[in-house]
Amino acid sequence: MSCKMGNFMNLRVFALLGVLLLAGCSGLSVRHLPSNPWKNEASQNIQMRYLAFQYQVIPVGNELGIVAEAYPVIDKLPDWASWYGEIMLSVYVSDEYGRVLASKDTVLVPRPLNREAGLPLEVSLDLGTNRHQPLSISFGYRLVLTDTARRGGGFWYRKGRSKNRRSAYAIRKGAGRC
Repeated sequence: MSCKMGNFMNLRVFALLGVLLLAGCSGLSVRHLPSNPWKNEASQNIQMRYLAFQYQVIPVGNELGIVAEAYPVIDKLPDWASWYGEIMLSVYVSDEYGRVLASKDTVLVPRPLNREAGLPLEVSLDLGTNRHQPLSISFGYRLVLTDTARRGGGFWYRKGRSKNRRSAYAIRKGAGRC
């Protein structure tokens, strides 16, 4: 009987630890992403592994407008990549601890990968009462790079074996659970 009671107590302790862990980690965090402090109307840059963001913050009432362009980091992209198969760019506004207070994802249409041209991004975020505390701006992205445009819909990866096995290259960097 004591063995069953001991197992039951261990189970209760682990369940309590799990609940406490989940309760303390209920939001998104960008601590692992590069960020800049919020500066009104000043042009700023954030360099990430595959994209470099040039942006400007424009406050409009309680909202925060962000106009940006994301440029590919040429030496990090595969040489064969010539097409953005999927593009999702994210903007995060966080507090001094990296907790996400507001975010917006923007999906762009597939397009040729022009190594000199930026991907446009323009968002508006409602900050509510958070506007009067120190804030930071971070970016995230999800890209699928391919060697050709998709024909007739369907999934990006080719059926069968490709000679070069480089039909698609997926990249993701964004906010995560704390």
